[in-house]
Amino acid sequence: MSKSSRSVRRRLTVAVAGLAIAGAIGGTGIAGAAPTTPPAPHHAYGTSCTVGQVEKALSAQDPHLWQQINSHPKLKKHFEEMLLLSPAQRKELRDKERHDHPNRSAVVGFRHDRGAGAQQRKATHQAVEKALHTCSRY
Repeated sequence: MSKSSRSVRRRLTVAVAGLAIAGAIGGTGIAGAAPTTPPAPHHAYGTSCTVGQVEKALSAQDPHLWQQINSHPKLKKHFEEMLLLSPAQRKELRDKERHDHPNRSAVVGFRHDRGAGAQQRKATHQAVEKALHTCSRY
């Protein structure tokens, strides 16, 4: 047996022995570890659909809107969070946002007063509502 193979064999033996000792000291070891289960899927508020089902429905029904949402991680996260909230919780969040960022809210309010983006907001709202109503098919 060559010197290098003995060295490798010795290191493996030491490593295995170390694992055995660590297991004995640690008690139950790997066998006693709690089973890991994936987190339960979150359901969109007011539906029996998961957020993933709503996303699939929106993707199928309005691919352009879904591509816009899905291509921006922050926007996607915000979209998913909004799906989980009740209308009262969404209003509370909007009110907090207005309070915490008055300048941004003033600009948004100005644009709303002038009708800027009204058609796009309406189309987006309708697309999301349709996805929420048909998500059980996905």
